[in-house]
Amino acid sequence: MKLIKLSAIDSTNHYLKQLSKVSELEDGTTVVAYDQTRGKGQQGASWFSEPGKSLTFSVFKRFSDFDLEKQAMVNWVVSLALKKSLISQGIENISVKWPNDIMAGSGKLAGILIENQTRKRKILSTVIGIGMNVNNHEFPELVNAISLRMHTGKEFDLNQLLSSIRDTLLSELDQLDAMSSSTLKAQYENELFRRDQVSVFENAEGQKWNGIIRGVTDDGKLQVETESEEILMFGLKEIRLLN
Repeated sequence: MKLIKLSAIDSTNHYLKQLSKVSELEDGTTVVAYDQTRGKGQQGASWFSEPGKSLTFSVFKRFSDFDLEKQAMVNWVVSLALKKSLISQGIENISVKWPNDIMAGSGKLAGILIENQTRKRKILSTVIGIGMNVNNHEFPELVNAISLRMHTGKEFDLNQLLSSIRDTLLSELDQLDAMSSSTLKAQYENELFRRDQVSVFENAEGQKWNGIIRGVTDDGKLQVETESEEILMFGLKEIRLLN
C-alpha cells in the first residue's frame, strides 16, 4: 500500500486530490505530513497542527458503485473506524461530535474532512483527511483542544498510530457496500457526544438556546429536541454545540 511522507505541505487533502487528477492512484494511497501548514476542517475551517507532535494525513479510497445519496454512510463509517482504532490502543472515553470531530472526554482530539469525487450521482472516490493531536503538551489558544498525551499521560509513536488507524479505516470502508444504512446510523448515534443531554447551541444567526441531541437523519443532519419538545434538523454550519 502506497505511503507518501512529506516534510511539509499546505494540506494533505489538497495534495492527494491533485495527485489523483494526474495519476491512477492505488486504493488506500496515504499522504502524511510532518508539518501541515494550512490544514482544513469542515466548510473551510482551519485545523491547527504542531510539527512532529500532531498526526496529519489523508487516505484515498476508491468506490466501484456507491450512490451519492448514501454519502452520510461514508462519514459515519470513518468516524466509527477512528474511534475503533483508538479503543484498540487502550484509549477510553472517546466519542464523536457531530458531524465528525473525535472527542476525548470533553476535549476535541481529532477532526475529519471527507471530500468526495462524484459523477452521475455516484461516488467514484473519496479523500479522507484526519488531523489528530497526539503528543502535544498544551494548546494555549485552543481551550477545547486535547491531545492523546494530555488525555492518557502517555507518549505515542506516530508511525504506529498512523498504521493502526489506516488499517482499521480501510478495512471498515471495504465493508461499506455490505453494511446496512440503518444499522450503521444507529451505531453512529450511539457514539454521539452529549447525546440525550441538555446542551447549549448557537444557530447561524448567533442565537443561543437549550436543546438535546437525539440523533441524525438518514442524510446525516443533526436532530435536536427543543425545550418545546420539537425536533429540529440542522445541516453543516447551521448550528454549533457550545456546551
